[in-house]
Amino acid sequence: MRSCLSSLSVGLFALGLFVQGAPAADMTTEAVIDLLRTASEKNPPDFSGKDLSRLDLAGANFKRANLARANLAGANLAGANLFGANLTGANLTGANLRRANLDVTLLGNADLTNADLTQASLFGVLLTKAILVEANLSGARIIANLTRPVVVFYMLDVFPEPCHAFWIRFIPPIDDPNSLEFPPS
Repeated sequence: MRSCLSSLSVGLFALGLFVQGAPAADMTTEAVIDLLRTASEKNPPDFSGKDLSRLDLAGANFKRANLARANLAGANLAGANLFGANLTGANLTGANLRRANLDVTLLGNADLTNADLTQASLFGVLLTKAILVEANLSGARIIANLTRPVVVFYMLDVFPEPCHAFWIRFIPPIDDPNSLEFPPS
């Protein structure tokens, strides 16, 4: 019995070493939701530069929030309302943005590598120099300003019928949009 407890203690200590190395978010999910509730049209919430990585913020209302340079890597923003939010320079690597409303959102210089934008709405979005490497845009509705994007992503939905393919390859500068290759070689 004593050796089992000793082994368990060593295992928990080792686990603590690995868990301790993971940086914590600047705020808790509850604190973010509380700030969003007290926000108003004249006083939108300001999360600029904050670390909100890996938080579960599904369905949260970030309407017109300032999230410039925020770290939202791995955050769950499924179904969130990000209408008119400023996400300039934000890190959204691996974020879940399924069915999120990103209409009129500023995403210039944002990193959306491996982000899940399935069925998201991106009307009137600014994606200047945004990075969308391996982003999943299945079923997303997009009308965006792609002026000089640093965008190289390929997504092929290979699930059973119907099979949809979406390819895009923009590498600035694009002098002749007709010279783009679909699908890329």
